[in-house]
Amino acid sequence: FIIFSSCSNSKIGNSKANFTTEKLCNVWQYVNSYDGILTKIDTLSKEGKKFKYSTPTLTFRKDGTFQNYQGDYQDNGIFVFEEKSGILKDFYNMGSTKVESQSRITYLDNEYMLMVVFENEKESTSTFFYKKR
Repeated sequence: FIIFSSCSNSKIGNSKANFTTEKLCNVWQYVNSYDGILTKIDTLSKEGKKFKYSTPTLTFRKDGTFQNYQGDYQDNGIFVFEEKSGILKDFYNMGSTKVESQSRITYLDNEYMLMVVFENEKESTSTFFYKKR
């Protein structure tokens, strides 16, 4: 039994992290990835203004569904977002294989998002940078 978090106006009081599904539910344009786990956007905001990619994008919708569009393929599925921890779980099918992926949002505001993807149940050592489209 899974409870899906929808993108409503409810906010959980974690002002330090400020991770809300309301902010997550957008179309996010991939900008770049970086070595290490980044938690602040200050040094990257200038780069976010000059992104040139039309793809890939991550789209999180209010109904709890998402789309990961890579240009030559896309994944569609459902997501669960834990606002207090910033943990994002995606569930989708890759062909006939059911896939569950997990990542952690390290920064999220109305314009930028930083995400660390888990690989083999451990956090990777790189951060993905997205800008709201």
